[in-house]
Amino acid sequence: MLELINSWHNSNATVRVNNFQNGPRKRQQSEMKSKYAATQIMEACPIISSSIDYIISNINQNISVEMIWFLISVIQKFLNKFLPPRIELLQDDKHNKSRKLLNSASSCVEDNMQSLCMRNDKVCKLEKYPVIIRSDLNTVTNVGHVAIISGGGSGHEPAFGGYVGFGMLTAAVIGEIFTSPPSQSILAALHAVRNAAGVMVVILNYTGDRLHFGVAIERAQRLFPNLPVQFVVVDDDCALSEVDLMKCRRGLAGSLFLLKIIGAMAEAGESLQNISVECDLVKKNLSTIGLGLSTCSLPDRAPMIDIDQNEMHFGIGIHGESGMRRIPLMDAKNAVHVMMQTIFTNGFDIKCDDLSDSEKLFAVMINSLGSVSQLEMNVVTGEVLQWLMAKGIQVVRVYTGTLMTSIDMHGISISLLRIDKEEWIDYLDAPTGCHAWPMGTIPSENLDAYILKYPSMDSLQIIDEGNDLTRNAITVDEKESLEYRNLILTICNTLKQNEQKLNYLDSECGDGDCGSTLSKAANIIMVSVEENLFSTAAPGKLFSDIALMMEEKVGGTIGALLSIFFSAGSACLMNSTDSLAWFNCFIQGVDAIQFYSGTTSGSRTLLDPMKSLADLLSQQLLFSDGSPVVTGDFMKHLIENCEIAVEATTKARPKTGRACQVPIELLQKPDAGAYAILLVMNDIVTWSGPMVKSIKAISTTLTDIYLMNNKALTNSKQVKNTVALGLEVSRSVFHKLKNVMSNSNKTNKRKGFTQKFPC
Repeated sequence: MLELINSWHNSNATVRVNNFQNGPRKRQQSEMKSKYAATQIMEACPIISSSIDYIISNINQNISVEMIWFLISVIQKFLNKFLPPRIELLQDDKHNKSRKLLNSASSCVEDNMQSLCMRNDKVCKLEKYPVIIRSDLNTVTNVGHVAIISGGGSGHEPAFGGYVGFGMLTAAVIGEIFTSPPSQSILAALHAVRNAAGVMVVILNYTGDRLHFGVAIERAQRLFPNLPVQFVVVDDDCALSEVDLMKCRRGLAGSLFLLKIIGAMAEAGESLQNISVECDLVKKNLSTIGLGLSTCSLPDRAPMIDIDQNEMHFGIGIHGESGMRRIPLMDAKNAVHVMMQTIFTNGFDIKCDDLSDSEKLFAVMINSLGSVSQLEMNVVTGEVLQWLMAKGIQVVRVYTGTLMTSIDMHGISISLLRIDKEEWIDYLDAPTGCHAWPMGTIPSENLDAYILKYPSMDSLQIIDEGNDLTRNAITVDEKESLEYRNLILTICNTLKQNEQKLNYLDSECGDGDCGSTLSKAANIIMVSVEENLFSTAAPGKLFSDIALMMEEKVGGTIGALLSIFFSAGSACLMNSTDSLAWFNCFIQGVDAIQFYSGTTSGSRTLLDPMKSLADLLSQQLLFSDGSPVVTGDFMKHLIENCEIAVEATTKARPKTGRACQVPIELLQKPDAGAYAILLVMNDIVTWSGPMVKSIKAISTTLTDIYLMNNKALTNSKQVKNTVALGLEVSRSVFHKLKNVMSNSNKTNKRKGFTQKFPC
């Protein structure tokens, strides 16, 4: 067999391996050398290997290349039932892991914050929270200056902790690598810097940051009603030109211009209102474009994407995602030309050649995304200045350095700030106590020539608004509680088992951590249920508890979305757990996600199948006059629509999150979040099978009662006997019978019937 494989490999033949996925999802294709494909399959499954050897030994003729391909393709169909869809996962990946000069991947964020405080006595770390804050905090609060807060995930150093100091940030909230900081930490920062002058919160345009900072600001405004807070989102990326994708523009290094200007304004005593107005004006005159020659790699992880040696990623971000498009490798001069043309085409509302003399004042920032050498930076800076000067543009300030990175990415970003007010130059030149802000230079016109002890936040006794309501949440009997418990554990196990598969799907247009994040969330819920930290006897309180846990311990966009879904849905289960309550629970949860995320269905997200399911539930409520009965056919209809919605994500263009930065032609697999929803729905339908059968039998009994009612049945004893028959069919779902009977009473009353059906 191996001789045949070697022969095939030496002939430079290639094979196309079909990755068959469960359900009607699109079959994925990837080309690889036949020897690699076949040997990996053989090593992965010795039994199949032996089977093939047996087949070959019984064929008395030469084996063609087509025959070998046929055998491999058949084997692949079986392997995909047991292995992740990406065959590359079969190989030992230990040699592809990145090497970093760290103590450990788990401690690097904390180690980084400690180092920031040790090297600069002007900053400290807020006790118990990942917040870098000015050590002279009392000066800010006593003088009454506006406090400036920013933050985001780690991996972008020196952003954001490196920009804490007088004249710039008052505090920075630090998340895990490429993960939004938790809302509780953001709330701690807001509480620490609060003063009568107010707080300006500045974040970059990423969904996770918007959600978590939004949660914290909402809670802060309830806790500190007299604290003025303003919120601005920076989206200086100009890689996207389509109007319908403008809201997807990312926040990049140009945001540092804004932080420096408003930091100087706050230090000068400007009001919160004036600072807010200036933020809007700066944003309109700010634009950034990125270019990458290599991707980044997280600690103990392989590189996130592969960039060919002869290619560049144009319009790249700061999270390792693909650029807007791939362009041929070119020298610095031509690369700068393409980048500058894009800035003036997509970034500003006026073309370069149409600028008046008064509009030709610019500040320039050339930023290394992680591993660009100083030699390269100098060359690129020179090319940028020459391009601008050739256009008659006056560069009043130049800033170069490693200012906002994507860990170790080999790439650059160029940011331009059009000077709309002369005061901006003074603000940029104003002194600052942060160590990361570079010294601005004036280019030549001649091209030749450590811990801050702080009171515990526990003293505030911050209580989630829903906690008081959960004390009176309706409870179910022991059997129903056990059913819910088993279902939850089943779903959690499914998500954990599919971690690698979901990561693979997410790696196409994200940072490849969807499976890991969902597995983390599932493990937290599973442990909480098994150790009785969560009670399934009160579904309303259960959902409220899960929401809080997702917010505090999961983090990231998924953590925020799950928290919003369970929090919104919990209110519907406080007073009832019948089918109507569950329908409304799901519908309310989906509506909340859609409202807070700003995402609509058809955007290639987990919302696509969820919205499809919510629409079906809404239709069922309408057709059943608000008294839905769950049947086997209805559950089958749900799962079929869910599969269709997931399949559709393979063709839909992303309109939110990092995925919208990836060219549509590179997206060939279903969205990872949508696929996770399908996995959950499969578990729910499987779990609900016996229950649906019992309810169907009970519904048949109720139909008999209805017919007897039409025959003027008045003997309540006969009715009770008929109901008893229904109970014998399924005593384990007696609570379901009560709900159905209750709904039936209401229906009969509306239709003029006077016979009461005792439950």
